[in-house]
Amino acid sequence: ATPLGTVKPPEMLMQEAAVLLAFGGNVQVYEHPPLRDGRLLPWRQQRLAEVSAFVKARRTVCQNTTTVPQVAVLHSEHHLYADVRGKNLMWNVDAAPVQGALYALLENSYGVDVLDEWALLPRLGEFPLVVVPEQVRMSDSMVSALRAYVENGGRLLLTGSGMAERFSVDFLGFETVEVQPERSYAVSAADGSVPLYSREWRLGKVTTGEGIGQLGKGCLVEDRLLPNPAAVLNRVGEGQVLYVPADLFRDFAHNHFPLTRRLVGELAERLLPAPAIRVVAPVCVDVALRQRDGETFVHLVNRASGIPNQPNNGAIDDIPSVGPVHVRMAVPSQPRQVVIELEDADLAWQWEAGTLTARIGGVGIHAALRVEV
Repeated sequence: ATPLGTVKPPEMLMQEAAVLLAFGGNVQVYEHPPLRDGRLLPWRQQRLAEVSAFVKARRTVCQNTTTVPQVAVLHSEHHLYADVRGKNLMWNVDAAPVQGALYALLENSYGVDVLDEWALLPRLGEFPLVVVPEQVRMSDSMVSALRAYVENGGRLLLTGSGMAERFSVDFLGFETVEVQPERSYAVSAADGSVPLYSREWRLGKVTTGEGIGQLGKGCLVEDRLLPNPAAVLNRVGEGQVLYVPADLFRDFAHNHFPLTRRLVGELAERLLPAPAIRVVAPVCVDVALRQRDGETFVHLVNRASGIPNQPNNGAIDDIPSVGPVHVRMAVPSQPRQVVIELEDADLAWQWEAGTLTARIGGVGIHAALRVEV
């Protein structure tokens, strides 16, 4: 730190706080006065007062809410502790695949909960879609629970070469032909193809499942195709499992390619084509789905910045409004009230035959659609 010190702009603190508040969390701001005698600087306290007002204004909307289960991302404690590379859990753990899954799903406008095994196991049946991002060392009990979850109607997305060794050929609908270390293949996605690097690629063939996408040895996918599918979708009992035999989410955490994001969106869409709540929003808008006493809240957090993405830009004070945002929600009876909370925004909505559709004109930093039934 320099003798004069630096401080984040209020807008940036509000943006960071909104991510926590949307999930009903608490916010603590750490102030480190630059003066050695500990005196507080009035101009900095004024900025913190603005942030405090922002937080308090969200209390009645955010507090005492619970999640609306949509997508669960498994963050297995068994996998994590098996891969710890030192004694300090602050920086010697590898959470990249979990982070990549979270980023990719949020950027496709899904409501996402990250859960350890102990937290997910008793609630597994609540989530219409569960994602296991390369958590190969999860417990045997978790594997068994996931198998039962799918057989009873759940939708499961598994990624990582090693998953083929944790689940059977009959369950995945996929049979291994060859395992190749340290490889990149071009994967077809949306209107193009994207390079996907994996520490280990498992090339295989479809047995009972349906192949999704194709692999290529270069960007000219049509000219250098492999006979192996990029993913396999298999029906098991009443549910479905979709398997990607590579480090899809680790790659996204590192490279953040837009086409990889769209690939994840396509895979999630195959498993969950008609969620109870579907949000279509700009990539920079995080969605948090919450509920409380007959009310459903669709929180929209704008993480955009008007400043170009440069390594030396450590502070953000230009946050452009983004939109529109479209929401489609299953609501059995006509809602009593549909309003925008926390910000002024244009709202148009209609309810017909058990479906609410709404259009929000824009999001400044943090707004919420409140639906009361």
